[in-house]
Amino acid sequence: MASSKNRKIVFLALITCLQNACLVDAGAYFADWSALAEDRQPTCVAIPSNMSLCTNIGYNKMRLPNLLEHDTIQEASQQAAYWVPLIQSNCSEHTKLFLCSLFAPVCLDRPIYPCRSLCQKVKAGCEGTMKSRGFPWPPMLDCNKFPLDNDMCITSQAESEQNRKKEEEKKNAKAGSAKSGNKADGNAATATAKNNNQDGNTNCQAKVCNEAPTKQNILTNYCEADFVVKMKFKSVKRRSLRGRKVNTVYKTWKRNGDFRKLRKPRLQLEADHQCCSKWIQTHSRRQRFLVMGKNLDNRLVPTFIVPWSRDKEMKQARKMFKQIDCSTWSSGVSTKSASSFPDQTTQFSHRKKSSRRNRRENERNINKQRHQHQKQRKRKHDDARH
Repeated sequence: MASSKNRKIVFLALITCLQNACLVDAGAYFADWSALAEDRQPTCVAIPSNMSLCTNIGYNKMRLPNLLEHDTIQEASQQAAYWVPLIQSNCSEHTKLFLCSLFAPVCLDRPIYPCRSLCQKVKAGCEGTMKSRGFPWPPMLDCNKFPLDNDMCITSQAESEQNRKKEEEKKNAKAGSAKSGNKADGNAATATAKNNNQDGNTNCQAKVCNEAPTKQNILTNYCEADFVVKMKFKSVKRRSLRGRKVNTVYKTWKRNGDFRKLRKPRLQLEADHQCCSKWIQTHSRRQRFLVMGKNLDNRLVPTFIVPWSRDKEMKQARKMFKQIDCSTWSSGVSTKSASSFPDQTTQFSHRKKSSRRNRRENERNINKQRHQHQKQRKRKHDDARH
């Protein structure tokens, strides 16, 4: 009994110390953490499932002792449980990130503290909530103790995303200025790339890259072409177009020839179609194209180039690639006659249904025969016994 009383007295004295004298030099509190961390060898432990404060935070191992000097996982879990209601109050969207960076810091060689701006955002949103429930903002979370924003502290996700975008903008600006020194047309090309087809095709009147990607045009050019592929362009010159590795081939020429040319195609534009190369350059390098063309003396000459898309017209045309009968198709077919193809697809689906029915009937007949054979065998076996 005496020992338990002594423990209570020590505990009350510790609380009084934290509230008064021990917090006089509050600014040096976090400065001393690094010294403490150097004296003790930190360990990496799995974040326990009962630490509900820090579930689904993007990592599963934490550093001990943590940034609040909890030496055991039990102590850290117990103290973290008191802060769960604050997160549930939704007083700030950054509360969980801030508290978990202290209670369950990510396991690295050196501790990473939350930034002062992160603390200030949480305090601005949650201090009123805590006061309404009778709790002042704790001195151990004094925002002046935390480091100013830099690369070695934890900021809010929104700020980190803004910083990343700013860095990308700076890099792009430097790259753009370097290109403009060598090529005066560099900025114009990037500006036209944003508008894709609209500005890129204003000066180019070549039919190859100016036909509308309608179902009628796609199917007409499909029937007239020797090859049809989906591809990306690796390099684009005046009349020479080099493609990356092609994975999707819809049509190839039937005559004898080197089909390996379609693996990494090298296309040659006609003289009056060379403006299409500038139009292709206005698109992103990641842009895929539906390319159709002729095989003329082992030269791949494009006759139809449109950007790959998932619009309704192109989807319908792609579905017709395997079903279309090019012997009856002509460029003069009206849209009404073209619309008769969906009837063929419905007939095809009916054929599929009928074949399924026949298959089911056959399976039923086979099962009936097996059942009859089993009955006959059973009767013979019973007769043999008698």
